[in-house]
Amino acid sequence: MNNKQLELLKTIGPTKYYRTADNFIYLNSEQENVPLELEHMKSSYLYLKELSIQENRPLKILVDFSKVRRIAKETREYMRSAEAKSFSPYIKGTALITSSQLSKMLGNFVLGTLKGDQETRLFTNEEKAIDWLKQL
Repeated sequence: MNNKQLELLKTIGPTKYYRTADNFIYLNSEQENVPLELEHMKSSYLYLKELSIQENRPLKILVDFSKVRRIAKETREYMRSAEAKSFSPYIKGTALITSSQLSKMLGNFVLGTLKGDQETRLFTNEEKAIDWLKQL
């Protein structure tokens, strides 16, 4: 993602939240081998809900998932919970971009967890991910 097209909105843990020129919310970390921890996941959901309410629309989210190397057990359990699923109305769709086999495996876990709650797809190509979000 071209940094010139990004407006930094917030940082939660290792994750930076940007607005793109296409008005998507782009999540990325500058760190390598990022673990997906429970406190960051909860804070992320709350922030995205707040942003969606402020903008009076569900959000389209683009996530660079390539640096995620671990999803903590309590985070996996939370993602399956009714509380986590209650945030679905605030998210129109999420495109996860992966580059490694490990991030694909973790991304597929996320897809399975969110299945039926919101539009979520896994991509290895950023352009295709952006095109898909534009069509939502």
